Amino acid sequence: MEQKLAVISDVHGNYKALEAVLAFLRKERVDGIIGLGDYVTDAPYPQKVMELLYRMQEEFPCYLLRGNREEYLLDNQKDDQHWKEGSSADGLLYYTAKNLIPKDLEFFNAMTADGLLVWKDGKALLQQERWSDGNKASIPALRLCHGTPGLVRGNVDLDKKLQKQVMEQLDTEYLLGGHSHKQEIYRQDGKLYVNPGSLGLALDGKGGHAHFAILTLRGEGDAGTDKVSQNLAASNGEALQNAQNNPIFQDRADLQNHQELQKLYWEPQLYDIPYDMEAYLADFREAGLAGEGRVLAASVEKTIRTGVNWFYMTILRVKELSGGLPLPKTSEQVWEQAAMDLDIALPTTKW
Repeated sequence: MEQKLAVISDVHGNYKALEAVLAFLRKERVDGIIGLGDYVTDAPYPQKVMELLYRMQEEFPCYLLRGNREEYLLDNQKDDQHWKEGSSADGLLYYTAKNLIPKDLEFFNAMTADGLLVWKDGKALLQQERWSDGNKASIPALRLCHGTPGLVRGNVDLDKKLQKQVMEQLDTEYLLGGHSHKQEIYRQDGKLYVNPGSLGLALDGKGGHAHFAILTLRGEGDAGTDKVSQNLAASNGEALQNAQNNPIFQDRADLQNHQELQKLYWEPQLYDIPYDMEAYLADFREAGLAGEGRVLAASVEKTIRTGVNWFYMTILRVKELSGGLPLPKTSEQVWEQAAMDLDIALPTTKW
């Protein structure tokens, strides 16, 4: 039994990257797409990525969560956040918000921040509940989140203690998360964490590439050749041995049921494909994004081109220079100084 699920995260409005990934997934004939949030912001023409997301849902079964970026937009809808055009702090959010329509916000509002993907009667269902014996099925459940379960901005790349804690508390064998923009496969205590990386703003040190993952459902008899597959199969074998010695299984029927659950496992593979970066960056200029988001817009461009997190480094430098002032209250002069310190090129014409 083979089933393929693509996993995408952190598109950040990059429609050129999403176009390339969707073309790849069509050729791979994936059975569905899991989205872990942050589909918009920090990019020109958010309408284009929304059109792709709607078409994606028509073409593939999709299981979509919202990320912190969608939550920012929904919070602004409920309570005006006073974002300003031409602000380095929040001009990109302002630009995104003014280019979305009510349908888009309804789309995000219908998503959950966390989810559990389970299979019942052969059909995948995304729901909000903890794993329990009552959910048992032959296909292993997938815990989904943007950052970490219950913490949409949890970053396991920056906080390895958080990662260890999350894995210890995990109620399933598999956790899929994004937010860090870095691809990762991590095993702990027989559980597996998979981060597909960022589809639209990947941190890979080279730029111009879209990151994502594909999970393939395999059985113990499948001839998986990579180390991850072998490790997962070994993990299942260890679990079976432990089960045979576990007093919780009072009779043979209980043990047999447990063994049935161990027959299938998810094998992850990380992908990294190029997209038309120059065409995408040309749209930054055509849309006038430098005037909309000033320094942060320039830092996003440099991040896209290099695959290095100049966006985050800019924010850190601004906080250092301002003495920790809230970003919206920090003057544009401080933002411009941060750009100079980090060698981030700003437009030569006055904003």
